[in-house]
Amino acid sequence: MKRENAAKRYYKKNMIAFIAVFVPLDLLFWLITLPFLNSTVSRFDLFIYPIVLALVGIPFIIYNIVQYVHYSNVRFVSIQRGKVVNSDSHNYGRYGTYVGFLVEIENEIGEKKTIMTKHCHTKADGYFGLYVTVGQDPSTGDWIILE
Repeated sequence: MKRENAAKRYYKKNMIAFIAVFVPLDLLFWLITLPFLNSTVSRFDLFIYPIVLALVGIPFIIYNIVQYVHYSNVRFVSIQRGKVVNSDSHNYGRYGTYVGFLVEIENEIGEKKTIMTKHCHTKADGYFGLYVTVGQDPSTGDWIILE
């Protein structure tokens, strides 16, 4: 069964941001070159900036689209309910801080186990002490908070 999850929301947000920045900017660069097509400026000089800008932005857009599609279609295994006991964060400088959570789950024989969820949250607000549903992505092994 497909489930809504935090990673899908994270990659959708990034995909929209990259498309909103790079596509209009690249279109603007292409439009700026149009008046100079009949001038004496070489065509290489005209088209190098839009091409370089497209080559810079397209890999990020493709990566986020692929990840979004993956997490939209993933069927989680080991879906369990657990309590958020702590968090872990990675600071990526100007790109922000991303938070993963330590969730304490109980396996089928009654042993408590602590797992780390994927770092795809920007804030830890509202999760501490709550019971959340987590699932494991079978292809990557990452634990994701399900909604």
